[in-house]
Amino acid sequence: MNIKSLFVAVLIGMTTGAALMHQLDEVTAATLRGDIARIKSEHKELAAQASAAALSRIMQANTRANLLEESLAETQIHLNRIEREKQHEINHTTTGSTCLNAATVRLLNRDRVESTSEPATVSQAASGSDAKDGAIATDTNVAHWINQAKQQYQLCSARFDALIDWHSQPNKPLKASTEPTTPMTEQ
Repeated sequence: MNIKSLFVAVLIGMTTGAALMHQLDEVTAATLRGDIARIKSEHKELAAQASAAALSRIMQANTRANLLEESLAETQIHLNRIEREKQHEINHTTTGSTCLNAATVRLLNRDRVESTSEPATVSQAASGSDAKDGAIATDTNVAHWINQAKQQYQLCSARFDALIDWHSQPNKPLKASTEPTTPMTEQ
């Protein structure tokens, strides 16, 4: 074997190797491009699924919020009706007699209690001059205030219950209800 033959064999080997490497590089590149395309496709599909899941959760939350809002509105309507009925009945069951004297009404109407070293006097109440000296509160007034306070308390309680339900059970579906969220009892 002479050098020329060896050189030709090496050259043929290198050319064949280069051609095979080039073909291998193209196959590898095509495989990698296919892998990249598949990964991109999978990523798009996962992103679409995540978006759909998020949209579903938002729609469920909106549905729950709407049902809670409807329930609270129904509760408020129910409580307002009861309050009106009681206000009407209070006018028939009270006498309008003085329940709180003028000094007490003034005290209750102040924003804050001012500390004084002297106790409040009730001499006017004993003399019966409250009606002339200032505002008094009759048993009717007091009954109306109590009724309104009770209705406001029940509505506030229903709102707190709805908030507690919303936050403590975020995935629990709510049922549409025509019943008020708080029991109505005569006290």
